[in-house]
Amino acid sequence: MTSDRLAVLPQYLLPKRLLTTLAGRAAAARAGAATTRVIRWFVARYGVNMAEAADPDIGAYASFNDFFT
Repeated sequence: MTSDRLAVLPQYLLPKRLLTTLAGRAAAARAGAATTRVIRWFVARYGVNMAEAADPDIGAYASFNDFFT
């Protein structure tokens, strides 16, 4: 089995509805400093230009969902 196939294997084995629910709850969580750390990591990892954001202050976003909407 190739490494690509091994990487996606869990997607076929794990319950999709449960994973979707958990991911949605995590994205909507208002976890204060933890949320800010995740958003800060995302901005650094993907090179998000915060000058183009509605609010360039990362701490202003209460949840990961708020960051995207």
